[in-house]
Amino acid sequence: MTQQAAQRFQMVLEAGEKLLWADQPVQGLRCTRFDIPLLLFGIIWLGFSLFWEYMAYSMAAPLFFLFFGLPFVFLGVYLVIGRFILNALLRAKTFYGLTDRRVLIYSGFREPKLTWYNLEELEDVIVKEVLHDIGSIEFDQEIHSNGPRQSRINPGIDGAFKFDFVDIKDPHAVYLQIKQRSHLNRQ
Repeated sequence: MTQQAAQRFQMVLEAGEKLLWADQPVQGLRCTRFDIPLLLFGIIWLGFSLFWEYMAYSMAAPLFFLFFGLPFVFLGVYLVIGRFILNALLRAKTFYGLTDRRVLIYSGFREPKLTWYNLEELEDVIVKEVLHDIGSIEFDQEIHSNGPRQSRINPGIDGAFKFDFVDIKDPHAVYLQIKQRSHLNRQ
């Protein structure tokens, strides 16, 4: 349990609730097998849009043609580099927690939101190991939130938005704690 992650949840614990585990997703830039097709497409897109800009500039085309190509260059830069940086920034602002009653996710840039599942309501919990003891835990339940209701809030490995513990260390140990607590809370 990291100290920074534990501090995020101390103020939101209910009376008598105990924090059992808290952490953040693995930090830094990450490229997975899901990123490779989009990365290759982004390289081609960026190359073509830079070629467009070069040709428009070298042929002294009207200014309109230079400005027309800029959004395509920006999109290409995002596809090749920007989305990895955005994902790293989102993971830096995301915290996961497990208490004796709930599964918690605290995430967001400007307005961080606390979202949770009650353990006794958990049914489908799936652990997916990605690489070297780093993986994800997927939940498929009704979400409770202290912010506007959103069905999918967490950045997923494949870029989709999900309510999961994504890119955590030792996902099997966390999964076992969730299953054990979920079973105890139903009794």
